[in-house]
Amino acid sequence: MGMARRWTTLQDRLVASDPGLTRLRLAGIAVGNLALTVGTLLALGAPLPTVIVGSMAGVQSTFLVRDATKAGQALTLALIVVIGSATVTVATVASRYPLLPEAVFLVVIFLAVFAQRFGPRGTALGAVVFFLFFFSIFLRFTPAQVPALIGAIAVGLTGNALMRFVVLPRRPEAELLRVRRGFRARLAGLVAAITDSLETHVLGERATPRRRRQLRRLITRLHECALMIEEVLSEDIDLETQVMLQRRVVEVELAAERLLRAATRTDTAELTERDRAGLVARLRRLHALIERDPAELPLISRTDEFSEMLGDSSDTDRSATSWPLRQAIAQLALADARAQRLVQRQLAERPVTELPLSTPDDEADTSGKKSFLDEKTRQALQAFVAGGLAIVGGELVSPQRWYWAVITVFVVFVGTSSRGTMFVKGFRRLAGTIWGILGGLGAASLVSGSQPAAVVLIGICVFCFVYVARVSQGLMAFFMTTMLGLLYSLLGTFSVDVLVLRLGETVVGVAAGMLAALVIVPIRTRQALSDQVVAVLEAVRNFVRHAQDLLSGVENVNLIEQARTLDREIGTLRSQVEPVTHPFNPYRGQREHGWYVQAALDTCAFYARDLAVRAEPAMLSGDDRLVRAAGAVAGNLDVMLAGLRDEQAPAGGMRPADVLSTPDDRPAIRAALDDLTRLDSSVFSVARALGVPESADTER
Repeated sequence: MGMARRWTTLQDRLVASDPGLTRLRLAGIAVGNLALTVGTLLALGAPLPTVIVGSMAGVQSTFLVRDATKAGQALTLALIVVIGSATVTVATVASRYPLLPEAVFLVVIFLAVFAQRFGPRGTALGAVVFFLFFFSIFLRFTPAQVPALIGAIAVGLTGNALMRFVVLPRRPEAELLRVRRGFRARLAGLVAAITDSLETHVLGERATPRRRRQLRRLITRLHECALMIEEVLSEDIDLETQVMLQRRVVEVELAAERLLRAATRTDTAELTERDRAGLVARLRRLHALIERDPAELPLISRTDEFSEMLGDSSDTDRSATSWPLRQAIAQLALADARAQRLVQRQLAERPVTELPLSTPDDEADTSGKKSFLDEKTRQALQAFVAGGLAIVGGELVSPQRWYWAVITVFVVFVGTSSRGTMFVKGFRRLAGTIWGILGGLGAASLVSGSQPAAVVLIGICVFCFVYVARVSQGLMAFFMTTMLGLLYSLLGTFSVDVLVLRLGETVVGVAAGMLAALVIVPIRTRQALSDQVVAVLEAVRNFVRHAQDLLSGVENVNLIEQARTLDREIGTLRSQVEPVTHPFNPYRGQREHGWYVQAALDTCAFYARDLAVRAEPAMLSGDDRLVRAAGAVAGNLDVMLAGLRDEQAPAGGMRPADVLSTPDDRPAIRAALDDLTRLDSSVFSVARALGVPESADTER
């Protein structure tokens, strides 16, 4: 039983770390693609360098081709064959002339980074072209080998299409079930962490900042998984079910966050030992219910534990210290049961559709003009200059291996938006390369003289490389460097000096990237963070406007989708604030400020989601309290946005929304007004964090 339990725990962790098993599927496609390409090309008598190019073309396309539809993916794969063929032709011709490969490589890196502005297809084509050019120089092909190279690329991309569309196709229904399992696994992980904190007396005032951040990370990962569910919902599911399931998922999110809030506000020193033991027992029962697979076991609403938890909430004295946490446990159990009933098609409730349901169009560009020197163009210019510096520095380190410095520049610039994010990414790549050198040494010595063993280990490295590519720069660099050590071993050119040289070129590439980021149209981390805060506040402003339209009966918008837009903007904010909150930032005050800004905006998103699931069309039609509350929140946001944009702020400054519900109001109306008031309070918290001045008579 112990082994079975450990195996179940391992499965839960895998599902929680990779909801939907999308990264596992991509890694499987990459390894299958590698096996098909290598087997086919070796059977055709292709030399090893040609086999490597065909294999890498297929493997890189596995995680770079990310079009939304199968037809789009097929078109991108076909374009890669065409553009890739042109790339290897240019690379082999250029390699015959001195300095020409370096000059062409600079053009390639500029175009590869610039292509990101054209969406997923541009990113995929640019990256694959870059890597094909790199491998063509790395393996020193001649023009006579170009036809064989084009054939190898075609074989690699055909194998990718076969694995992607036939062997391991994307099945939305199965993916939805897997993402649901991942969501519940992450939910169970949050409940387990709260249980452990309660058991070890580290809640409330006793909780360390590190423990609080750990719990916040768990709820953030739950939000990310919920957004993944909504991405899968867009396929093969009718609109009405989509809207209701979207609502139920948000309800579970809110209940989980209320549980976390109740837990962090519970001081274990004020609990009696009996109450604490009772709470731990209830949390363990909740965890046992949540971790069950709803597709295989009965609904939790039919279990005795579920009834007991609801009874705990209603029977407990509300003045007791343990009552808020018991209530939160019961609310989470109820929200989870409601979501299960809907998913299993046993729920009769349907969304109110008194008015035609609509989703507002994307907001127009409020700037009125769009500069040519946008983010992607700026990054392309920086990459061009950094590439030139990397070539010069790389040539000084090794005239034969300078291209390793250039490839480091490219990888560091992909997906960065400020000097801070580039520093963090460069550091992770450098650390991964150092460990990869050790891994390459160990792997090469392990398979010395055995080509089959080397191929097997390369397959393992490819699997791991693709599996971690979207979540860890350091691990990706580790597996890539280890794989290169094995490739050198296969080519008969492996040595410790080669891997040490790889480290030196990586250092040159990171340094060149940082220097270019500091000198060429630099974007400071603080400026990038400020711009994203503005984007988040604009999303809050749009949400409030649409909420007022829904509650007043003007338009029946999908308010949950508006809340999700806000969630996505906050997700981008988390990546922007990471350099500020990173442990390597020596300024503790900056780290704490970054955490505070993120927490304040997270709170805004929480009350927006809560209002979205409670709001009903025309619920506050004709009620002037709605106009006052929504107007106050919108006005305060306008003041903040004007301050952050250095514009003239509206007269009167920020003023609180003095709107109160009455005992005569329906519970739903009271909840909606309370959410607006709390959202307004959260906006004031953000203003204080950002230093936006309030009016002199404001007292919160």
